[in-house]
Formats: sequence, structure tokens, C-alpha cells
Amino acid sequence: MTDESKSIDNLPHIGAPVNPASLVNRRAPDFRSIYTNNSKFAITPFDFSFILNEVTESEKGEVYVEQKARITMPPLHAKIFAYVLTQNVMNYEKQFGEIDIPPNLFAIADLPVVPELAPTEESNKK
Repeated sequence: MTDESKSIDNLPHIGAPVNPASLVNRRAPDFRSIYTNNSKFAITPFDFSFILNEVTESEKGEVYVEQKARITMPPLHAKIFAYVLTQNVMNYEKQFGEIDIPPNLFAIADLPVVPELAPTEESNKK
């Protein structure tokens, strides 16, 4: 191996342009598909973590929140993920109609209301 081939300049850099067509997708041996209808979020200066849960009800009427998985990603990927998710929700709503959010859902979940994202009376009358 030459000194030139060991140079850091010859390594791919994070943030360097990548041709998406050159990427090879492969499924990890431990890949699994998870259904989630409830999530919790946590942030640190270094990471965003999402705990994916499923809310279920037992035959006795007891409600459970079963934690299924935690996904952790750096802030840059979280922002890109949020953008892609938002675009896909918008595409879904164009195709199938607006997803109505019950007006009291944020209060029940003890979530802060972000005015530009919160449901309005008009959106829930449709």
C-alpha cells in the first residue's frame, strides 16, 4: 500500500456528493418490520432517539403500550428524515385525502402544540 493510498484525502467523506445510483441496498440479517401506532422522542446535542411503541388493549380492557424498538440518528439525518416524511405525508394526502388529527390528541398525549402543525377547527370539519 502506498503512502498516497493511505491518505485521508482518498477516503469518502461524510457530506461528499454521492451518486444515488451507485449505492447498493441490502437487507441486514437481523432486519425486521415493526408496526407502530405510538412514539416517544428524546434528543441530546448529538442524537435524536425515537422509541416506537404499539398501543394495544387486552381482553380485559386494559390498555398497554408495548415498546417495540428504538431508532437513534444524528441531527442531520433526523432533519432529512423529517423532510422526507413530511413530503410523503403530503403525497399521501394528495392521493387519499387529508389525515384528520383529533383536536384533543395533543392534550391527551401531553404534547406542546406547534401552531403551524396543529389541527384547526376547519381541518377537522372536513
